[in-house]
Amino acid sequence: MRDDDLRKLWQQQPTPRLALSTEALRKKATSFRLHRSLGDLSRVLAFGFMAVFFAYVAFRRYGWELPGVLAKIGAMGMAAGAVVSIYQVRKFWTRAVPAESASTPLLAFHVEELGRRRDLLMNFWKLVILPPIPGLLLIMTEVALRPGNPVPMLLPAVAMLALAVMSSLMNRRRARRLQRDIDALAALQ
Repeated sequence: MRDDDLRKLWQQQPTPRLALSTEALRKKATSFRLHRSLGDLSRVLAFGFMAVFFAYVAFRRYGWELPGVLAKIGAMGMAAGAVVSIYQVRKFWTRAVPAESASTPLLAFHVEELGRRRDLLMNFWKLVILPPIPGLLLIMTEVALRPGNPVPMLLPAVAMLALAVMSSLMNRRRARRLQRDIDALAALQ
């Protein structure tokens, strides 16, 4: 047999249906909501701190000041981008698990929540990480154009960009895992 024949045979074999009790599904959905809500809350708090910090830094007159106008515009861009990121995270916030008497079937609700989370994770780069990046690039440009360019000031910005890329790649992996869970639950319907 060829590899293609083996692959077709493997893909066409029947998959056993797993039984999942309502209590187990409710526990799984509640646990999912709790963990995702805590993660979303930490993101909102981090971006909230970022928005307040960069807005404060952009308008501060004494003490630590940004070197030029471009950096101040960049700081305001970072603050505005952080607010947009908060909005995006809040838009995908997990909803409460329906009560037992609700008309929405629990399995359909949980599959929909998994799908919403998967969509957020697949688009995390453009929805959450990308909005503050233009401000960061403006700050980096201002620092790079200054005479006596302090290269060590660029290292945190480069590290931030590297963390953003790593976070995006990890989120895509999580989204693929969620898609496998969705497929397994869809087989139960």
